[in-house]
Formats: sequence, C-alpha cells, structure tokens
Amino acid sequence: MKVKMIGISLVGLVVVIILFTLPKTVVDNESEGSSTSRRGDVLVESDPNAIESPGRVDRHQSQALGSKDAEKVSDLKKRMEENMLDSDKSSVYVDLAEIYQGAQKFDSAAYFYDSANKSSGDAEFLLLAADNYYEAFTFALDKKKVQNMAQLARDRYESYLEINPDHSKSKNRIAMTYIAGDNPMQGILMLRELLEENPNDENAIYNLGLLSLQSNQPARAVERFEKLLELNPENEQAQFYYGVSLAEAGRTSAAIRTFESLKNSTEDPEVKSAAQTYLKDLR
Repeated sequence: MKVKMIGISLVGLVVVIILFTLPKTVVDNESEGSSTSRRGDVLVESDPNAIESPGRVDRHQSQALGSKDAEKVSDLKKRMEENMLDSDKSSVYVDLAEIYQGAQKFDSAAYFYDSANKSSGDAEFLLLAADNYYEAFTFALDKKKVQNMAQLARDRYESYLEINPDHSKSKNRIAMTYIAGDNPMQGILMLRELLEENPNDENAIYNLGLLSLQSNQPARAVERFEKLLELNPENEQAQFYYGVSLAEAGRTSAAIRTFESLKNSTEDPEVKSAAQTYLKDLR
C-alpha cells in the first residue's frame, strides 16, 4: 500500500508532504552516507528583522482579517503613530502578534514577535517569532515561501540557542528546516545526534520515524513509533503513523487494530476521518 497524505490538521502539514517527496537516497538508516538534494535557492525577505513602523503595518494589515481583528489592528496602528517608549512599543507588537497568530497568519505574527524582541530584548519573544515562522513554514504551499519561512525560523532558533543552548525543540525544528531545504542530510545527521544525546527525545524519534517511512523502511518506522508510544501513549500523531507504518510493513491486522483504537479514542473529527479512511482501504 502506498502512503496517503490525508489533509487533516494532524498529518496534513506541508513539512510532512515535503518529507515524502524527498529523494529516496535521503534515508534514515544505520549506515553512514551522504546525499545532497537541491530544492532551490532560499529566498529571505528584505530586512526581516526590521522594527515595524506605523507605515509598514499596512503590509500586514492588508491580509484578510475578521472585522473585529481588523479594527483592533487599526487601533494599534494609531497607537504606534504616537511617540512611544520602547517598552510601550513592545506591548503593542505583542498585541499585534497575538491577533495575527489567532487568525493563523503565522508569518505576520512572527514578524511582530520579532519586533517585540528587538524592543524589549526578551528572549521569549524571539522563541515565539521562531515558532510562528516554523508554523508558517509547515503550512506554506508555495515552494519559495516554504524555503523562506524555513530560513527565517532557523535563524531565530539558532539565535535562541545562543541563549538557551539545551533547548531540544529548537534543535529538532532546525533539523527539519534543513531536511525540507537544500541540505536534507545535515538535518538527518542533526536528528541522529539528538537521539544519541537523549534516546528518549520524542521529537527526534517522531521525525526519524517519518523519514523511515519516506525512505521505504516501514519496519524501522514501526520501531520508531513503538518507542514513541512507550514514552507517550497519548500521542495521536504517533498512533496514526504507527498504524501507517504497520500497514506499509504488511502487518494489516495490527494496523487495523491501531486505527480502530485511534478512531474510538480520538475526539478530533479529522483524525477520526483519517483513521476511517485507512480502515476502509485495509479491509
């Protein structure tokens, strides 16, 4: 059975689709090797670190927002036209970021968290900028935007790691931006190193499990997701891909049991629908 890409919030992220379109020579296995795959040049926005000025808010405000959110943005823009202290500017930037994040306009949210970080020096805003650029990366449909958002996210995570060098999530996400870019092997090696440092790193196990599926190693993927479920039995992403891995490995009965269990336990209607789709094909 060929792995399906089902458009649900759990498994429909573009970063996952990218993994399944990588060259098959980019693999997760025990042998040491190298592979390169260029996916185009990274495009970086001009002056992505710039502090937002009142005039430049229009570029973000022009994106479709609900009427209430648009009104809030307009009011905040008027505040930014005042002669404000940096501490006051930071508060406005955060308010703007939260509006755009709530509207799932993650690149705009990241931009304003970046501005809040520049105004306040608070590293948590830097991490929030990184997280929102990463969300924009995973949901982007245009290849150039995928690469652009990946670069912006990676830059922020690397800056955050200078302050908090042990932050595992940042390291994992940096690796994934490389895998979706022009140097996938660098990202794979980073994930392996993270797992060597901490064999229970859930993010690294999950990502390497996906890569095992991508490289037609379903048995290896089964091992990865089994380990992840031992660490976190409630992880629905792990449950779903465990079922996919079992199906790809030809273990149909076990896959059916896994999808039945997930269908009966999840409260997410999209996850339930995805599990039912697999069950229909497996029977």
